Amino acid sequence: MGLFKVKFKVCSTRDPNRCKEVEGLVDTGAIISVVPKRILEELGIEPIREQDFGLATCGLRVRRKIGAAFIKININGKELVTNDEVIFGEEGDTIILGATVLEKLGLKVDPKEKKIIEHIAHL
Repeated sequence: MGLFKVKFKVCSTRDPNRCKEVEGLVDTGAIISVVPKRILEELGIEPIREQDFGLATCGLRVRRKIGAAFIKININGKELVTNDEVIFGEEGDTIILGATVLEKLGLKVDPKEKKIIEHIAHL
């Protein structure tokens, strides 16, 4: 699948109107979204735990802090919002929109058109 970027907003859970727009890679292989630490700190988002991760590019293990945020994304003129965990990205880390955000919002990737689309779930 070809990689592509999308704009989304990261917002404080304490004040959902306090947001910062970022552009990141859509990565269905990454469970948790990655946002630069400085942006999360500006929004007042605090780490709640730490976890080890393997870097996809080289297999190196790194330890990163994780916090909670609201993620807002505009699809077809509709702003969709969910809460999710976010990784405090360090210098050199790629901004990523992870798979759990897509799943929570009922979205899927159209690899041919390189865009995110709504997915009609079946009960």
